[in-house]
Amino acid sequence: MSELDQIKKEAQIEIVTTKLLEFYKNNKKKVIFSGIFVFFLAIFVVTYSFHIKNINQKYSVILQELFLQDDFDNKKLQELVEQNNSKAIKLVASMQYAKILIREGKIDEAINLYLTINKDRDHDQFFREYAGLMAIKYLIEKNDNKKYDILNIINRIEKDSSNLKDHITEQKAIYFWKNKMIKESEEIFQKLLKNIETPEKIRQRARIMIEIGIN
Repeated sequence: MSELDQIKKEAQIEIVTTKLLEFYKNNKKKVIFSGIFVFFLAIFVVTYSFHIKNINQKYSVILQELFLQDDFDNKKLQELVEQNNSKAIKLVASMQYAKILIREGKIDEAINLYLTINKDRDHDQFFREYAGLMAIKYLIEKNDNKKYDILNIINRIEKDSSNLKDHITEQKAIYFWKNKMIKESEEIFQKLLKNIETPEKIRQRARIMIEIGIN
C-alpha cells in the first residue's frame, strides 16, 4: 500500500469515527437507553431460556417416572397434557392419556383429545395423522351422527393427510358401509383395491369388504 493510500484510509477511518462521535453526542440519551434496553433484554432472554429448560426437565422427569410405574397417575399425566412449554412431552403425554381414557370407557374425552392432537400443527405430521385415525375409528364405532359431524371430520382429516391417507380413506369406506351407503362404500374400496400403491393389507381388506357389499 502506498503512502497516499494509507493517508486516504486513515482519513476515511477518521471521518467515520467523527460521525459516530457526533451521532453519540446528538443522541446520547437514546444510545444509553438502547444499550440498557439491549442489556436487560439479553438478561431476560437468558433467564427465560433457563426457566423453560428447568420446567421441561421437570416435566421430563415426571413423564419418565410415570412410564416406569405400573399404574399411571392420571392427574400428573393430565398436567403434562395441559402444559404448553414442551410440545414433545405434551404429545407423548396426550397420546398416553388418550389410551387411558379409552381403557376407562371415556370414549368422548379420548376422541376430543385425539382430535386436538390432530389439529395441532406444532406436532409431528405422522402423529397428527395417527391421532386423527384413532379419533375416526372410535367415531365410527360410536356412529353417533347427532353428536358428531363424523363425515365432515373424516373429510377434513383425510384432506390433511399424507402418511396414513389410505388408512383414513379405508375408514371412510367403512363409515359409508356401516351407514348402509353401500354404493359409496364400494366405490372407495374399489379405488383402494385397484391402486397398486395402496398397502397390501388394506387391499386385502378392501377385497373382502367388496364381496360383503355385493352379497
